[in-house]
Amino acid sequence: MMETRPLRALDQGTMEKLFESTDALGVSRESLRVALVRDGSGEVRRVRRGLYEITLPEHDDLAGFFARMPELIRAADEEAEAEPV
Repeated sequence: MMETRPLRALDQGTMEKLFESTDALGVSRESLRVALVRDGSGEVRRVRRGLYEITLPEHDDLAGFFARMPELIRAADEEAEAEPV
């Protein structure tokens, strides 16, 4: 029998912390698409110019993920720019 994990949904406090980290980078809230369920170690992807998909990690300590947000946004931009058109 497969073990199922409970879904970790986002709450308003978590969203506010995410917005604080992206606001500090000058990233518009309009340009964020945030998964409603936390998964794995988290991920930031740029799906097109000016639009980022963010999945927050499952673990409870989000401070490290938010602290790495500049690095994650930069890496998402570099990866998107490197993809062939």
